[in-house]
Amino acid sequence: MPEDEKLHEKHHQAVTSIPRFRGWSSEEAMEINDWSEHKGRVIHLTPGHKNMSSEFVTEIINKMELVFGSQEDHEKFHVYLAAYESKVVGIATVKESVVAKKEGTLKRVALGVQRLFVRPEYRRRSIASVMLKTIVMIHKKGELLDLQDDVAFSTPTHEGLSLIQKLIGENFYVF
Repeated sequence: MPEDEKLHEKHHQAVTSIPRFRGWSSEEAMEINDWSEHKGRVIHLTPGHKNMSSEFVTEIINKMELVFGSQEDHEKFHVYLAAYESKVVGIATVKESVVAKKEGTLKRVALGVQRLFVRPEYRRRSIASVMLKTIVMIHKKGELLDLQDDVAFSTPTHEGLSLIQKLIGENFYVF
């Protein structure tokens, strides 16, 4: 297990070299005022959004895939970026309408969180929690989703499991 931890840490370090982020002129974002002493924002990119195929987003996705392994074409997902102090410090890729399982029961839920990653030096600042809460608020305008009943998670890492259990409890949907 220690070898796995070392390899995992090495991959996390590879993600830290992301260039400065100034934002886009037409971004769908929600301002967040409770990240340490500075405010940040969560930016939502829908599938087909013009910035989805940008070099910047592609680089961030590629860095995340170093940690988690490759996933389907990211342009088919909703991508959420956590921007803080002119940097992208977190990213989530989300599928719409997935069949998930909880306690042996299958159900179609509104969202499947495929990947969620916060850069190591920005962890323990509630950024991942805020990202998840923001995703359920802004994903479908006018429809507030529930983390426990409307959201599923791909098989979480140990850290991801701790976060999900903190926010939702022991019973959550997995896809």
